[in-house]
Amino acid sequence: VTNEPARIEVPGFHQWDSAFNERNGLLYLPTPNNNAVTVIDTRTSVVSMVGTGSVPMAAAVNEVTNRIYVVNYASSDVTVIDGASNRPLATVKVGLWPQQIAINSRTNMIYVVNTHANSVSVIDGRTNTVAATAPADKGPWAVAVNPVTNMIYVANRLSDKVTVIDGHTNQAVQR
Repeated sequence: VTNEPARIEVPGFHQWDSAFNERNGLLYLPTPNNNAVTVIDTRTSVVSMVGTGSVPMAAAVNEVTNRIYVVNYASSDVTVIDGASNRPLATVKVGLWPQQIAINSRTNMIYVVNTHANSVSVIDGRTNTVAATAPADKGPWAVAVNPVTNMIYVANRLSDKVTVIDGHTNQAVQR
């Protein structure tokens, strides 16, 4: 409204890839030095923390289910958080050193890039279990989802290639 900047003090000194829930105005900020995700209510500036696995790096929000998924690099897992209570619901083991995450809210499938396993873990949001593991090329680093076509795109930093995953089959269709 005023275009004036505002600062909110948050715990920790190093934050990573955040996620924002437009429905409730909450910002989820992985804080790796605290093994937590910092939750900021952007409407009131109230700050709280939710414990996660070891070295959380990235977060994503499924606004349809009001679930938050936090990628934990050092513990090779994903913390599932209930957006209504901001309490952890589950921990899902994924491949070695997960890096990034993307969600297809239409299918309730979560895609986690496992950098050192050269794979993508596909988590079923209904059961909080790994439904499939799709191979990627060398050094998968970033992931994006097209919910309309149900295609997933993985950038591989060590091969300069893109792995394309068909969300209907969770198989890599081209690299």
